[in-house]
Amino acid sequence: MLSGAFIAEYFFNLPGLRKLTLEGVTNLDLYLVMASLMMGATMFMVGKLWADLLLEAVAPRIKLEDLKDKN
Repeated sequence: MLSGAFIAEYFFNLPGLRKLTLEGVTNLDLYLVMASLMMGATMFMVGKLWADLLLEAVAPRIKLEDLKDKN
């Protein structure tokens, strides 16, 4: 997801989290850098949760109980 966002920002010249973070680092704006890192981490976690929920919807045969029995 993050690499896709980078490609979209770079090729389409869109303002995004990468440019915002870079400006914050350049201007020594600590709060902007911390906020952009927290936003990026939150988007990453939400994206992973979304992918897991979609995987469960697409492939209902995969269950957490089956993974626990193998260990």
